[in-house]
Amino acid sequence: MISFFLAQQAAEAAQPDNSLAGSLQAIGFDGPRFLSQVFLFIIVAWALKKFAYEPILKILDERRAAIASGLENAAKSKQELANAEAQRHDIIRQANETANRMVEDAKKSAEVAAQRRLQEATREAEQIVTSARQATAQEREKVFAEMRKELVRLVIDATGRATGKVLTADDQERIKNETLSEVSRN
Repeated sequence: MISFFLAQQAAEAAQPDNSLAGSLQAIGFDGPRFLSQVFLFIIVAWALKKFAYEPILKILDERRAAIASGLENAAKSKQELANAEAQRHDIIRQANETANRMVEDAKKSAEVAAQRRLQEATREAEQIVTSARQATAQEREKVFAEMRKELVRLVIDATGRATGKVLTADDQERIKNETLSEVSRN
């Protein structure tokens, strides 16, 4: 009996139904079920759009904005770092130049100070030598004056003993003058 039923369905399927409703029914189309599925699809699509798709898009837009902001900040930071590095190099260069100038100035100042000290030392040495020469000359004159006095006294004593008489003040003065003139020539 099943074979009869299957044969009848095959015969019905072999007969062409040229109407749209017959064609739709032949492929298993059911209108009310189709409309209810379309209505459910629209409700599910609206719910997904409202509660899933739009929040996801909003989150994605926020993330894009955050990423763009982060990239922009990174670019700014990179530029600021490059500027800071350039400023650091400029500051180091200026500090080196200043240090070099200070070293040169210190060398010049040291040379000037050394020259001044050398000149002062030379002047002081000359003054010391001059003072020493003057002191030596004064001392020599003093010694010579004492020696002359002693020589005159010895000559007067020797003359008095040689002659055997007591010399008068005039005789002593004459002998003194003769002795001093004789010593001055030599």
